[in-house]
Amino acid sequence: MDLTEGYGCPCGQAVGYGYYEECQVCDISHDRESEESLRLVITRNMSVKKGYEGAVWFVEEVFPKLKGVVLTIAGRNANERLVAACSRCAHVDLIANPSDMLAVLREADVFVNPSSTGSGIKVRNFDGLRNGLPVICHRGNAYGFEQLPRDVFATFTDAITFHECLEHMSELIRANSIRAEVQSVYQLNYGLDSGVKNLRLYLNH
Repeated sequence: MDLTEGYGCPCGQAVGYGYYEECQVCDISHDRESEESLRLVITRNMSVKKGYEGAVWFVEEVFPKLKGVVLTIAGRNANERLVAACSRCAHVDLIANPSDMLAVLREADVFVNPSSTGSGIKVRNFDGLRNGLPVICHRGNAYGFEQLPRDVFATFTDAITFHECLEHMSELIRANSIRAEVQSVYQLNYGLDSGVKNLRLYLNH
């Protein structure tokens, strides 16, 4: 539909177009052997402070205290602080400017959002959920997700609380049943049908 047909076009003024496209991830299956290390993933723009600062903190303060996990960090133009932190930590893979981010997410088991400050960082939570990955998020970035079950979305503040979240999720992850559940919860709470329902509710009130 051409929006100008319904709303007109003021003379001499530009018309902005916008749309919503709900991503459907078709291939979310990921078979894993039970003895494999769980793979954590962090994705974001790694060139800006709000992107790399939380990742640096996670690599230096949280990840070294975890066992049985490996970590992949993928994003644009990794800051030198992040590069240095990753180089000092075993079992951390840093992928700068990945050509296919969906391929990176397909290989992961848990999406980690360690940021707690800055604008737009909640979008990262959706990156994990819509791709069928359970999310473990820093408590400072969890507002708006409180209704999600803890085996799909959990919050942490340090290595101890992160380990607790991971233990809670690990049984479903190793049973290869978590991805379908996560995407089902995502669609129920944040899918297009849910958005239309909520919009109608607001308009009627």
